[in-house]
Amino acid sequence: KGYVMLNFVKLFVYTSTFLFCSFSFGQVYFHDFGTTTISTHPYTDNPGVLDANLSGSSWTNSTGAWTSFAGSTGQAISLNNSSGTPTITLTFDVNSGCSLDLTSFSFWRRRSSTGAQNWSMSINGTAVGSGTVPTTGSNTGNLPIVGQTGLTGSITIEIALSGATGSGTFRLDDFRLDGSTSCGPPPSNTITTGTVSPLTYNVDCTTGEAGTVGFTSTDVYNGGNVFTAELSDATGSFAAPTSIGTLAASGTDPSGTINITIPAGTASGTGYRIRVVSSDPVVTGTDNGANITINLTGGPCVLEPPHITSLIINSCNSSCDEGNNEVFFANTGDYSVLLNSTNFEVTYGTSPSPTTVYTNPLVNNAGTTDDLNTEAGCPGLFVDATNTTIPPNSIIMLAHDEICPGDVLDFGNLCGSGPIYVVYTQDPSWSLTGNFVNSSSCSGGIRYLTSTITSTDGTTHVIDYSFDCTLSSGTDGDYAKWNYLGGAAIEQGNNGCTLEPVVLPISLSQFSGFYNGHSTDLVWTTLSEQNNDYFELFHSSTGVSFESIGTILGSGNTTTHIDYSFEHRTPHSGINYYKLKSVDYDGTVYDKGIIAVNVEMSHVFFDQITQSIQMNYASDYAVYSSDGRLVKRVSNQNAIPFSGYGVFHVIDERSGKAFKLGIW
Repeated sequence: KGYVMLNFVKLFVYTSTFLFCSFSFGQVYFHDFGTTTISTHPYTDNPGVLDANLSGSSWTNSTGAWTSFAGSTGQAISLNNSSGTPTITLTFDVNSGCSLDLTSFSFWRRRSSTGAQNWSMSINGTAVGSGTVPTTGSNTGNLPIVGQTGLTGSITIEIALSGATGSGTFRLDDFRLDGSTSCGPPPSNTITTGTVSPLTYNVDCTTGEAGTVGFTSTDVYNGGNVFTAELSDATGSFAAPTSIGTLAASGTDPSGTINITIPAGTASGTGYRIRVVSSDPVVTGTDNGANITINLTGGPCVLEPPHITSLIINSCNSSCDEGNNEVFFANTGDYSVLLNSTNFEVTYGTSPSPTTVYTNPLVNNAGTTDDLNTEAGCPGLFVDATNTTIPPNSIIMLAHDEICPGDVLDFGNLCGSGPIYVVYTQDPSWSLTGNFVNSSSCSGGIRYLTSTITSTDGTTHVIDYSFDCTLSSGTDGDYAKWNYLGGAAIEQGNNGCTLEPVVLPISLSQFSGFYNGHSTDLVWTTLSEQNNDYFELFHSSTGVSFESIGTILGSGNTTTHIDYSFEHRTPHSGINYYKLKSVDYDGTVYDKGIIAVNVEMSHVFFDQITQSIQMNYASDYAVYSSDGRLVKRVSNQNAIPFSGYGVFHVIDERSGKAFKLGIW
C-alpha cells in the first residue's frame, strides 16, 4: 500500500496472575486485510489478531457499496462514497468477567482523487477521533482514546465518511487498537497517603533532608510487601517518581510512618507531592494532598557528561603524513560507555553544527596498540577498546587506524595516566594529509566540533566545541583543550612533539572500587591538583540518597601522579554506590563521579586445584595486573586458566564490573 507499517508488530504484552485475575497490556486488536478480494459482509473470514480476553470480531458496512481494492502490495477494505454517509463497523465482545481499557488507535487510509472526504470514529456511540482522508496512503500514527475505560460486553467501533462532492472510494487497512484488558474480581486494596512532615525541605548538591510521611491502607497485603514513598516532580506529576523511603509491612489494613529523605540535588519547586505505593499487591495510593516546597542551594547539580578533552590540531610527522598522527582525547565523565560507531561520534566543520563525521567505522587494531605501548615504554598504558564498555572517568584516545607510533610523536610522558582506551577510525572523511591547522579548510578563523556520545544508561550527550585557527602557532605540537561544558577552547598551546598530561585536562584519571571479601577498597588517582584541600567519600545503597563515609586530605597544588585509597568497612550485600567529591581551600566542591561496586563474596575466586580464576557466569573477561598491564583476556568463558601471584583486577567487559583478586 505504498508505505511501511511498523506498528503492526505487537510491541509489548504482559500477563500476570493475582487472585485469579488475568491482565494484558499493549495491542488488543490488529487486522491486516491481506490479499483476498472482499465482496461480502459481515466480513468474518479473517477475524484479526484479538487479545485473549476478547472474541467474536466482524466487519460490516451500512450505506454505500462494499467494494474490493487490491493494491500492488495488498488488499484493503473499501466503501464507495457515491451516496449518503457510508460507515464501516467493527464489532467484538469483551469476554464475560473481563473489562477493556482503550488508550490509542491507528489505521491506514486512502481515498480516490474524486471528492473531498473526512473520517470520524466512535466507540459505542462516543466520538473518539476524526480527520481528513488523504489521496495517498497514510497511517494515522497513534491517536489517543480518552474516556474509554472499563468497557464490557459488546463493543461497536464505527468509522464514518462525510463531505463527499462526488463519487469516491474510501480504503482502510491495518487497523489497530492499543490498551489493556483484565479479568476477575477487582482488587479492593487501597492506600491513603497522610501527613508529610515537614512541608519545606532545604537541600544542596551533597546533602538531602529527612522527613516523614504517614499512610493507612485497606485489605490484605502479602508477606514481604514493601510500602514505598514516592516523590513527584516539581509540578506534582508522578510520570517518573523518585523513591525516597520504604517500610516493610504486611497483614490486614497495615498503616504506619515512613522515614523519607529528599535527595541531594533535587530541583527547587513549590508543587511537589508524595504518595505511597505497595509491592504485593501492587497498589498506588493517593498523594498527600498538600504542596511540598524544596529549596536547592548550589545547584543545578549535574553529572559530568562524556566529552572531548583535547585535540592535537597540528601534529608531528616525518615519515608519515600529518593526518596519521592527529589524535583526539576524551573522557567518559560520570558515565560508562560502550565504544562503537553508534555510541561514539565526532563531527567537524567550518561552521556551527558540523556534519562531517570522523568516526564511522571504528575498528580494533591490537597490533598498533601493542606498538603504542612499546613506543611509550609503559606496557598496559594503551588498551584496544573498540566494542568495549569502559567505566566512568576513563580516558579515550581517538586516532586513525594508520597512526604511526614510531614516527615523531612521543607518547612516553603519558605513562602513569592510563589506562588510555584507544579507538581507531577508518572513516574516509579523516584526511591523512591533515584535517585541522594544516588543511586547506583551516587557513584561519573558528572551527567547530561536536561529540555525540551515548552512555550505557541510554542517555545521549551532545556537546559542541570550537577552536581558533588564528591562535595556532602554526608549528607541530599545537593543541586545543576543553572542559566538559564544551564551547570555546579553554586553552590553546604547543607541546612540541611530546604529549604531556596537560593535553588531558582532567585532574582525576580514575576512580574505582573493589570488594575484597569483607570491605570495599576505593581507589582513585590524580594527575594534577590545584588548591585541593580534601576529598570526601559518600555511600548509597540506592544510588539516590548518599551519606558521607569519610574524608582524605588532598595534596594542594601538584602536577605529579598521586594515588589515593579509602576502605569502606560496612558495605551492603548487592550493589553499593560510591560518590567522590573534591573540596578546594575556598570551599568550592567538585563532583568527581559515581561508581557501583557489586558486593558478591563468591563471584570471583582462584581455584588452587584447577589453577584457574573462576566466575559464576560466562562473559568476556580481562585480567589486569596492579600496574594496569593486560595479563589475559577470554571471551564467553566462566573460567580463566591462570598462573601467577599478586593482586589482579578482573574486568567483566560486557557489564563493566570490576573485581579485585589476590592470588598467593
